[in-house]
Order: sequence, then structure tokens, then C-alpha cells
Amino acid sequence: LSLDLLLYDFGRNDARQRSAAEKVIAAELELIQEGYKVFYDVASAYFTLMCNEALCEVASTNITQYATHLAQAEDRYEQGYAQKLDILRAKLDLARAQEGAVAASNDVDVAGANLVAYLGINAAQGKHYSVLGGRLGGLNCVMRGFNDSTGTVESIFAEARINAPALKVARARLRAASADVDYAIADLKPNISASLSLNWTDPLWMWRWGVSGAQSLFTGWRKTTALERATLALQVSENQVASAELQLSRNLEVALAERDNAKEAEKTANESLIQARENLETVLSQYEVEEVSRIEFTDAVSSYTEALGNRVKSFYRGQMAEAALFELIGMIPQYNEENVMEKRK
Repeated sequence: LSLDLLLYDFGRNDARQRSAAEKVIAAELELIQEGYKVFYDVASAYFTLMCNEALCEVASTNITQYATHLAQAEDRYEQGYAQKLDILRAKLDLARAQEGAVAASNDVDVAGANLVAYLGINAAQGKHYSVLGGRLGGLNCVMRGFNDSTGTVESIFAEARINAPALKVARARLRAASADVDYAIADLKPNISASLSLNWTDPLWMWRWGVSGAQSLFTGWRKTTALERATLALQVSENQVASAELQLSRNLEVALAERDNAKEAEKTANESLIQARENLETVLSQYEVEEVSRIEFTDAVSSYTEALGNRVKSFYRGQMAEAALFELIGMIPQYNEENVMEKRK
């Protein structure tokens, strides 16, 4: 019977254990980081679908306006107040509006396919509306998923430095690299161990014990090189932490700028929409009594459609910017799903 006991290894096993533990932590944090990425992809695809569905309704509204215009032109032609050219131009405007509606419908299908793919749903189960249902409420209703966030770049970055998954991963790798350096330093030193043995040969018992120290003589250069590699890896990990902080700061500035820009754009779009709607109503009444030309009518319809689309785009841009902040900061999403109805017919 024999027993070999390691008395002192100058921290080899401890350093190896710390390195392995930090690598496991980094892998778990990468999984969390991937979860936030999936969250952003799904949220972004969802709001893109909502936006495209609303824009498709805008295109349908455009068709309605030009179809009404064509009917008016045909009626006035029959009464002798318009020329054949007016009907042809009205048909051209309607055809262009229909082309825009087809393109908008295609955008809805593409956005729906992307959302279904991000959800991990097989395409054989049907299109997005068979899984999620259709959009309700028309253009008077928008779907809000998150509240409007507050805070400056400085305050949010201070919180992100603690919670951001990307920084947590980089720091775990840095700690693992530091443990690898400790192991490489300890591996340059000897092992100190004790041994005990007990032998029996009929009819005698014999036992012996001893303490020994072992130092490798022909692997010194290999161990020195390993230490240099570990030190270099530690420096690389330190640079990666600094780079991750810099990248996080930059991404937060961009995300907050996008959030603030979307808020201002939505405010401006609401004001422009009110003016465009009033202008269109005035032009429609004047067009019936021939006080404005077809070009003025077309410009009024285009301005109204553009303002309506800008309001839709700016609102959902803001929602996607909020989703990006959750991913960057590493916060649990705070949902506030509600239908925001416009108090207007």
C-alpha cells in the first residue's frame, strides 16, 4: 500500500481552478448576452412589422384618395368640365398609388417572415398573421411595447458599466487570463510532496516514508515561453475590457441619440400631419369647384401621405431605440404593452 500526498505546489491547482471557473462564468455570461441579442432581434422585428403594416394602411389611404380623384375626374368629364387628359392623369396617379401599396404589402410579408424566423417558428405553420393575429385599430391606433426612458448618457453609462453583458464577459475573460498567468508562474517552481508505503512479505512487515521535491530540468524554456504567452494574453484581455467599455459608450451615445431624435421626429411629424390634413381638406373642397389644379391636389395628397408615414416611422423608431437600450445596459425589459388610440375620427 502506498500514499503520495502533494504538500505544496505554489498555487498551481488553485490558479487552474480559478481559470476554469472564470471561463465557465464567461460562457454563462455569453449565453445571457446572446439572450439579450435575441430579445432585441425579436423586438426590432416586431416593431418593424407593426410599422410596415401601418405604412401599408397609409398606402391604402393613398389609393382611396386617388380613386376618389379619378371618380371625380370621370364625372366632370361626362359633364363637360374636364378633358380626357385629366382622366388619364388621374388613372396614372392611381396606378402609382397601387404600385406603392403592392410594395408596402411586400414589406409586410418580409417583416412578418423575419419575425417568425426570430421566434423560431417553422414557416410551415403559416404566415405571421396566422401566428400573431392581425393589426387592429387602423391608423388611429399604435402598439406601444415600452415606456419612454429617461436619463443622460453619463447616468446610463454608469449603470451599464455594471450590468452590461459585454463588459461582464470581457471582465470574466480578464480574470481567467490573470489566473493563467498565476499558473504559469507557479509552474516554474518545484513540487513538494510526501510519500508513505507499507509492504508485507510473509512473514515480515515493512514501511517507509519520505518527503521529496521535484523540479523539471529540461522544460524550463517551454515553461518560460508559456509564461510569456500567458502574460501577452493578459494584456490582450485588458485591452479587450477597455475596448468593450469604449464600444459600449459609443453604442449608448448612438442609441440615446436615436431615442431623442425619434421623440423629436414624432413631435414634428404630429404637427406636420395636422397641417397636411387641414391642407388636404382645403384643397379637396377647392378642387371640387375648380379653384385649384390637379398638381396642387396631387401635392396635397402626397404631403398628407408623407406626414402620415413619418409619424408612423418615428413612433416605431422610438420603440426600437428603447429595445436597444435594454440590450446595451443589460436590464430586464420593462414591458408596458398598450394600444395608443388617437382621439379623432
